[in-house]
Amino acid sequence: METFVRWWGDFELRPGEVGHWRLSDTHIWIEHLTHEWRIGVREGKNPRDTTVEVHIPAAEPFPDEDVTVTRYALAAMGSGLRLLPMLADRSVVTRPETAFQILPGEEVTLYLSTPLWVRIELAAGNRLLQEVPVYTPSDTWFGSSTIEGELCYASRTHCRQDLAAVERRPHRVITAVALGNGAADALWLERLNLPVPNLSIYSDDHGHLWTQGVTLERKPGMEMAALRLEAAPPSAAKRATLVNGPRQASNRSFMTRAFSALFS
Repeated sequence: METFVRWWGDFELRPGEVGHWRLSDTHIWIEHLTHEWRIGVREGKNPRDTTVEVHIPAAEPFPDEDVTVTRYALAAMGSGLRLLPMLADRSVVTRPETAFQILPGEEVTLYLSTPLWVRIELAAGNRLLQEVPVYTPSDTWFGSSTIEGELCYASRTHCRQDLAAVERRPHRVITAVALGNGAADALWLERLNLPVPNLSIYSDDHGHLWTQGVTLERKPGMEMAALRLEAAPPSAAKRATLVNGPRQASNRSFMTRAFSALFS
């Protein structure tokens, strides 16, 4: 039976204590000193590792080697700390395992996973200390030319039509994307640009992380696509609860974008 370890939320570290979080094989150490917090990060190399561990206080001391350390000086002596999952600060480009066509009038649902950041903040005042990518994704350009387009992150995994084929990893968030083709010709799908900064994060009853559903519909007779952010995750995310809101709040759940800005 799968064991759920909740690594996010509010924690308390008294002065002199060290907390240790492991997500996959990426490690985060946080030490509370007198008027100071220290954060140490050791980014992993095996994104298929599904280990999740939280040790508060940690049995081992703050590491001295092979770790990137950042120090924060503070006048206040509060011991409250908060860790939250965050989506990327840019759109993420993903692709199906093999390119395919969506016939006119058809709709398919793709399940894709995107990379996760860890937001570390002081519980008092929600003051940000640091954001840590569990794994740093590679850059990619998405657009019709080198002039028109945007810098995005490239997803390391394929999007799937079968949810069971999506690997559940603690450092990735699942999105269900409904694609509708309202045009008179087939929609060729090779790559999909997902605007993850506009999405919220939810947790289901197994601790898997989801975003709300996204619907993309190609409009007939024009090179535009309607993008709708649903109010909640899909039904597959059983008893989902909100964990964190979007990086970039959108006043509209319904947006129209150029077709070339979403598909290729």
